[in-house]
Amino acid sequence: MRNFRRTPCAYCGAVTDDNQREHVIPDCLYPSGMPLTFQRATVPACPSCNRSWTADESHFKAIVTMAGSTMTPERAELFGESMRSFIRPIHGRRALEQVWGQMIPSQILNARGQPWYRVRPHDDSRVARVIAKIVRGLSWRCTKQPLEDNRIAVLAEPALPPVVEDGLSVVYEVPRVFVGRAIFFHDTLMWRHLHSFWMLHFFNDYRIAAIARGPEPHAPLPEEPVESPEE
Repeated sequence: MRNFRRTPCAYCGAVTDDNQREHVIPDCLYPSGMPLTFQRATVPACPSCNRSWTADESHFKAIVTMAGSTMTPERAELFGESMRSFIRPIHGRRALEQVWGQMIPSQILNARGQPWYRVRPHDDSRVARVIAKIVRGLSWRCTKQPLEDNRIAVLAEPALPPVVEDGLSVVYEVPRVFVGRAIFFHDTLMWRHLHSFWMLHFFNDYRIAAIARGPEPHAPLPEEPVESPEE
């Protein structure tokens, strides 16, 4: 196991004696059947960053396992864990209320003529925080440079320009659970305001996109005064 002490935090760049491993994909999203030899994506993280997503990741797990329509064995296992967590005597009811607050009626009716409810993960601020954390962690694994949180925008599934769709490459995969694909723009003139584009697939049937903006542009140099021609 790699020791990340004194390795700059992948999220904020802080260097401490207490930096430790952080799972880029929340540890709670790995089903029990994963092989022991499977390499989970980790990055160095300072204690502050390592703790900052803990409360959001269980909420993220519940929301993402409810999105999509295919109940795979992996999704069923993780969904069941989330449902059982709602009966915990202390925090379970509050967690359930937070998930229920994100549900909206759909146009599909049940046998009693009432609408089924669904979730919209990209509209959930806590889901967006974890998506941004995943993007930032995977980006660090590719570039070894921290990516600030305020440069990430989480989107609904967009219609991609062909140049972007064709350029997406897999950067990390958890079989049957997650595939992360990205394209880095590397300061090309056409995309100079963007750092990277991300498409994250969960359980093969739900995907959510994110854009990472480029660094803030430098202030333009002041124009030199134009000398008036001599008369």
